Amino acid sequence: MTENRQLCIKTLKTADNHTVTSRKIFFYFIVLLTGSRSPFDIPSFSLYTLHMMKKNFYIQNLCLIGVFTAIISITAQISIPLPFGIPMTMQSFAVMMAGIILGEKRGSMATLLYLLIGFCGFPVFSNFTGGYQVLIGPAGGYLLSFPILAYLSGIGIRLHIRFRGMLVFLLVFGNTLNLFLGAIIFCLITQSTFLAGVTTGVVPFIPATLIKIILAYILGLNIRKRLIKMIPNK
Repeated sequence: MTENRQLCIKTLKTADNHTVTSRKIFFYFIVLLTGSRSPFDIPSFSLYTLHMMKKNFYIQNLCLIGVFTAIISITAQISIPLPFGIPMTMQSFAVMMAGIILGEKRGSMATLLYLLIGFCGFPVFSNFTGGYQVLIGPAGGYLLSFPILAYLSGIGIRLHIRFRGMLVFLLVFGNTLNLFLGAIIFCLITQSTFLAGVTTGVVPFIPATLIKIILAYILGLNIRKRLIKMIPNK
């Protein structure tokens, strides 16, 4: 048993090696804690503990997704109405924050959940509106492209460790897609020309979008750095 523990300790000390996966490290910790001979000889109470940890992992993920869905819903009400039917809101800021803090998968899931809740008729869109008619209205393209923006923001934070400029690039690229897809849908719904769509659906939002990108970059990185130990890796 002592030899097994020494082997486990030696393995844990070399955990920085890419040959040792996080799952193996976790099992070696279980071995050390339970005094088992190997990861395949773990007492039943340890397996129960492992099951509960996995369950708590999923619960924590659901809570994080739910929290950011609520934040997106709240920021939708911080809006400035514009004459051509597309309000200027803080939603895209919250969407970027969801991607940066939660990562691409959970961030995009939070935005998809937000859209689903709004589709079902709950008043979570701007000016406390809801229903499928909002998604097929003039502002529908902006809303439907939110999951793409969240996903790109999440990829940006993942690549930020190796390539410092990737987060800024993908935030700008994601918002550009958001604005132009919104403008295209706006043109189709209102039967306007593409030039008219860009003039009314892109240009007025550029200054506010740049400010939101800067805020999301600064606040997102700082908040993620403080919460990284609390947020699951997947």
